[in-house]
Amino acid sequence: MKRYVTLTVLGLLLLASCSVGSAIRSGARTVYKTAVDERSIKHILNDKKLTALLMEEILADDVTMVLDVSAKCYYGYPFIVGQCDTLAEAERLVAIAREVTGKPPVPYILKKGDERFCTLADNLRITTELNARLVADSAVFSTNIFVKSVQCHAVLLGVVSSDRAMQAAEYHARHTPGVKKVRSFLVATGTGRSWEAVMDAIAEMTMKEDEELITEDQPEALDPLPPVMVPEETAPPVP
Repeated sequence: MKRYVTLTVLGLLLLASCSVGSAIRSGARTVYKTAVDERSIKHILNDKKLTALLMEEILADDVTMVLDVSAKCYYGYPFIVGQCDTLAEAERLVAIAREVTGKPPVPYILKKGDERFCTLADNLRITTELNARLVADSAVFSTNIFVKSVQCHAVLLGVVSSDRAMQAAEYHARHTPGVKKVRSFLVATGTGRSWEAVMDAIAEMTMKEDEELITEDQPEALDPLPPVMVPEETAPPVP
């Protein structure tokens, strides 16, 4: 009996140590991801929640549930990247993003094209190779950059610490084999810009008319929005 109790206690201690170890590893990963992400913990958690809610609504909607679309939120602003068959589908995506977040979305939505010119395999390879390039570059913290290839257009989303990191990521995107075009929505926050200035710039770049989305007679893509850039000489200092 005593031997059984001893073995039971040892087993419980082993399980407890495994649980503690898992918790420590999980906590370490969270701290690391927070350290390389220029957003605060509050912003990161809120953005993750909004991103999950937004994707849930997109997948539950009768119009958008089958679309090849990814959505990310940064500072509460939704970014939508993907492709659609019709203008109505693109408009519905924008409407859902606005309903979920309460803020104007940043869309990069292409009209579905001929897969002979860019296949699903091509997009997957570009995404994989570009991510590998970002990981290998010490100037870029790739964990806080989201990469999506749509019709061989490399799209970059995320918040980085400096213009140097942003330019390095864009360089790798341009030099990844098979990439036809690069669209960067990266935000650099470590160059004298305040959070307010960054968010104001995001809001300004999203105030666009609906005709700038895809149209029936526009087979290639919508007119892409420029990356967020706030002139350093006029931007307020970081608080």
